[in-house]
Amino acid sequence: RQRPSLIFIGKDDGLLELWDLIESTEVLNQTYLVSASGLNSIYNDISWPDLLIVADKIGGIHLLQLPSGILGDV
Repeated sequence: RQRPSLIFIGKDDGLLELWDLIESTEVLNQTYLVSASGLNSIYNDISWPDLLIVADKIGGIHLLQLPSGILGDV
């Protein structure tokens, strides 16, 4: 499953924002506090579409499971 309208943005305050551009370009869908330091890398593998690997600026690696249904039916 793929949903090209989803965008993940890692921020300097450790927040991960999830935007769905089909639903809205002005209001973000969800926000996750991932780390106390800034985020610098986000990786998603098509083999595991419900998982994100997020790295922070101090070398921490975080494995996040997306809520069920976030990818929707495509």
